[in-house]
Amino acid sequence: MTLMPSGEIETNSRKILAIDTSSHRSSYAISANGKIIASLMSEVFIPHSKTFFDNIENLLRLSGLKISEIDVFAAATGPGSFTGLRVGLAAIQGLADALNKPAYGVGSIDCIALACGVTGQIAVMIEAGKGEIYFGLRVIDAQGGIHSSQVDRCLKPEMLLSELEYDQLIFAGDGAIRHAALISQAAERNGAEFLISNLSLPGQNNWSMRTDFDDPAKALARYIQNRLGKNEIPDPIQACYIRPSDAEINWSAHDGR
Repeated sequence: MTLMPSGEIETNSRKILAIDTSSHRSSYAISANGKIIASLMSEVFIPHSKTFFDNIENLLRLSGLKISEIDVFAAATGPGSFTGLRVGLAAIQGLADALNKPAYGVGSIDCIALACGVTGQIAVMIEAGKGEIYFGLRVIDAQGGIHSSQVDRCLKPEMLLSELEYDQLIFAGDGAIRHAALISQAAERNGAEFLISNLSLPGQNNWSMRTDFDDPAKALARYIQNRLGKNEIPDPIQACYIRPSDAEINWSAHDGR
């Protein structure tokens, strides 16, 4: 954990612009004085390269701010859509560089876990295509901190769920919603009850899935604000793909590696 030099940042007045373009359902948010002052979501099957700056312009209009008034930029760094991530990360880093402002990144699995708005162990499942999911386990503590209990992976949902041996889990993400039936079967094998609920459900022998949670960009903005408020510098923007892209796989095969 890196500490921020004393007096470098006045966190109470920082304006943070956060984005998530890791899937076709993108989200954008601006926080100021520790509160979300503007947000929007876009769920259209149009390339992010054609919608990103229009969405940023609309977001700024909602907030009443100019881009030059943004103090910090943040982005969800994946895993997710290769193209969506590359567009969003490059654009947000470019804005930060042009304005000489800091840019920070937080993994998409972390953002979804934070967006659940609960403490405890959260199993995040994100659609990865090819019949696979991106999977990560996170523990969210009472102070809003994120802790990872194992290495994130990309695998078939059936294989993942056959390995899970917990008596209490909260599931989230589009992969969890799609594979709810498989999760229910795995819960039964573990002697747990499976519930679809947006309430925090403490206690043992209980697996639950959240289908309605906050926008990842909102959760990201709040998390960055929280870290800065503790004089901690979040991680820089660096894409997390977990699985190589088709182009990389094809190139490796062509190159004989």
